[in-house]
Amino acid sequence: MLLALIMHVTKWGKKESMTAELTRVETRKKNVRKDIQSTITLLAASCAGSVVIALYVLGVCTLNQQHKDSNSVDRAAYLAARYLSEITATHPSLGRIGIVDSVPPEQNYAQKKRNRVTGVNSLYATLRADALVAERLNNPALASLVSKDLKVAKSLEQDLRRRMFASVEQTPELKSESSEQNIYAESLTNQDSDSDSDKKDSILQEVSRFLSEDTKGRGPNLIDVRLALGTVEPGLIGSQMFAPSDEINKNFVQDGLYKVGESIPLPTGEKVNFISQPHATRLIDQSWFSTNTRGSAPSAVQIEAVFEKNAERGKKEIIIKKACAVIGGEIVYPAASVFVLNFPHGKPRQFSNVLDLLNYKLWNSQGEWQQVVGTEVPGKGSLAPPIDPIRSNLTPGDALSHALYDWLKQMGPLVEPANFTKVMALSFTDAANKNSIPTVIGQANSCLAVDSGTREYALLNQTNPDGPGQMAISRCFSVRDNHLQADKVPPPSALPLIVDADGNCVLAGKDKFDKALLKDLLSSIYETNLAAIETLESSKQMIVRAKAALKEIDQKMYFERQELNSVQARMNRIRSKIPFDVEDSSKINRPLREKETENLRQYNLAKNRLDALKQLLIQDTDQRAKQRKLNDLAQMVTFNANKVGITTYDLCAHANQIMLNGLARTQYPSKGFLLGGRFVFLPQPVPIQEEEFFAAHENKTLKDLVPDAPKKGDLNYDWTNSEMHLVAECSDLLANHGKTIFVDGLPLNDYLSKVREIPKWTKTTFVLDSNAIVGTAENRKSNQSSQKGNGAKAEEIKPRAKPSGLSAYKEYAFGNIRIPAGQLMYYCPNALKTGSAPEVGWSVAIRDLVSSRSEGSMGEAVNIPNGDWRDSKDANGTPLPGLAGEFQLRCPLPLTDLAASGSYLTNPLTGHQTPQIPPLPPDML
Repeated sequence: MLLALIMHVTKWGKKESMTAELTRVETRKKNVRKDIQSTITLLAASCAGSVVIALYVLGVCTLNQQHKDSNSVDRAAYLAARYLSEITATHPSLGRIGIVDSVPPEQNYAQKKRNRVTGVNSLYATLRADALVAERLNNPALASLVSKDLKVAKSLEQDLRRRMFASVEQTPELKSESSEQNIYAESLTNQDSDSDSDKKDSILQEVSRFLSEDTKGRGPNLIDVRLALGTVEPGLIGSQMFAPSDEINKNFVQDGLYKVGESIPLPTGEKVNFISQPHATRLIDQSWFSTNTRGSAPSAVQIEAVFEKNAERGKKEIIIKKACAVIGGEIVYPAASVFVLNFPHGKPRQFSNVLDLLNYKLWNSQGEWQQVVGTEVPGKGSLAPPIDPIRSNLTPGDALSHALYDWLKQMGPLVEPANFTKVMALSFTDAANKNSIPTVIGQANSCLAVDSGTREYALLNQTNPDGPGQMAISRCFSVRDNHLQADKVPPPSALPLIVDADGNCVLAGKDKFDKALLKDLLSSIYETNLAAIETLESSKQMIVRAKAALKEIDQKMYFERQELNSVQARMNRIRSKIPFDVEDSSKINRPLREKETENLRQYNLAKNRLDALKQLLIQDTDQRAKQRKLNDLAQMVTFNANKVGITTYDLCAHANQIMLNGLARTQYPSKGFLLGGRFVFLPQPVPIQEEEFFAAHENKTLKDLVPDAPKKGDLNYDWTNSEMHLVAECSDLLANHGKTIFVDGLPLNDYLSKVREIPKWTKTTFVLDSNAIVGTAENRKSNQSSQKGNGAKAEEIKPRAKPSGLSAYKEYAFGNIRIPAGQLMYYCPNALKTGSAPEVGWSVAIRDLVSSRSEGSMGEAVNIPNGDWRDSKDANGTPLPGLAGEFQLRCPLPLTDLAASGSYLTNPLTGHQTPQIPPLPPDML
């Protein structure tokens, strides 16, 4: 504008000078006056232009300063919203709860696990979906768990609300009702909590400091900052929470999303409120802000900054600037996970799907949950009763409900209740047939053992590192451990049994459970071992007696020989004194003198004694030979007794292997047993009697004492026979003589080839995949578009194909996964009874890997270390899901009274003993 004014004045001056030049004489004086006037005008215009420029610059600077102040307040509001989004409340079962979902960067995994935050909207949407699942399944246990967690969630929201309002006070008191839970979390994981109460300054102080530094030296002085918390007026910003697909026409759902500002009902009778949540924290118009939070946690913040500037005449002018921001963030959906149902020893036909497990009314007993304390188990951690109370004495069905509920919570807010219900009803048989799971035939999956309570005791009291309880968990869940020995489960002395698909127990190699046969075998082995021990004692006594008799005879014969020599010498002396032949008295032709008569008498006496001594020595020699023979016989009997004792001990100690292929009676050899289709055992329950030693010594046959004595080539049960043997291979017996072995009235070959109904069972692992249960935002948007009928084509959104909800696998791919700190394990022995005569007891083991969300263990599914176990069609390019939990029905055991007749067999050489019906080791959970 000033430049235009100067140009106008210059142009006007040029015109006047030209006129003066034409009329110089006449108008000289006039031109002089005009020049002075032009100069004055030019000066005046210059001054006016300068004033205009100064006013313009001053106005621009003033406007810029006000704009900078406004930007500072906006930034402070945004900063306050970001600070508020970091405030959380914590509970072990729900984890960290904040206004919005939050996950730290992927590269810091440990911090990610520690600081993962679930937003209030995500929490309520998750619990509502879980409540709908409980309603669809009509499962009181699930409904009770939802109600319990909903109560905790509302308490956490109020705790979060108090924390947030306290954070905008000048001197905050961030006391949390969940402080005891934080202590609980620290005790589980040996880590310190980093709760928000550790902050020394309130958000108000932080924002005030930021605003003061940002506006310092650039205009009015900041004299006060006030923060107000509230929410966004309903209808302006949505919740981002998709309702389940079958509820998008409800009055509390708009465009497929839960409405904000309305109380939304749950099937359990409770109600929840969702708050406004944009996709990111941002500024909003002040007219959108409302201080009425309707009892929910605040989601918006308003900042009011008060400035003071100098006005005219020394007065102070107060300037108030406001800005509002709403807390926002993207929804963080959990990664995919799986829940496993494992039947390592067969699946009874009572259960055709998961619903049958949940709703089964005939569970036989109840179990307890235990919680991992310290670090993982198996490992340096241990099990202890849960600090956060869990209802005790849960049936396996209720315990499975608890584990499935924790899995549902872990899946997040996109759970489709209809999908979950559908997956729970999928057929086990169809899944097994689809994946061609083979049937196990003729393989033992049970044994005869006594439940002495060692399993429960080990889990309750011996889960310290390297303790029996940890070893049992390692075996149960196939966790690799250097301490494990494959030959310890089941006990080697336990007779192998088979529990078929109907839950009936049968003897291995037979089509029924022959209690009488089993009892006879056990009694025969035990009595034979006992007879061997008694025979061994008898033979030892006989050896002692024989040795004593031999010693006595030897001593007697020694004295007799000494006397014999003395008598012989005396006779020689007497004979030398007599002048005639004392042996031929007929040649004497004179009367004997008195002395000769005496010598002859003494000689005859000595001769008679000598003859008597010789006879005694003959008798003693014969008796010594008899005692010697008796001693040798006793030695042989001792050898046989040791051999029989060791044989019966080995039959018991290795019964699980020897009798794996069956058990039957033999008619020939009479009263024998066919063991495993390979060995024949002939019992000898009668120990040797004393008369048998003498009968054998006197060359009497055993047939004279025992009827039906064995013939040559048969198994020999004669204690005094050097060929005695009670166990032999069938092939050796058939080769030694022409007769065959008869079993159940049939020759052995015919018996073995006889077609029998062999018991069958199926070892199966079923996998429930969250990908088939959880919807996706794309699917929900697609459903929303089709329901609204707004012309959007469903095929424009191509959601990824879902895998089958229930898959069956013959191999177990979830080993070497340890239970993390804070997570749970459930065990219930004899939880289920099947079959009859005898009944069979099954045990249940459950590991819940996502129950606790304490510090350092946020309840995330555990990565599976053994590669991708899925079919390619199910994988579909998606990441491998982690393991969230596992249910096992395992270890079927017959419940019989045979244990009452159980006893110990002895190895006579070593003195070792083995139980004929062993107690269950802790390893057999």
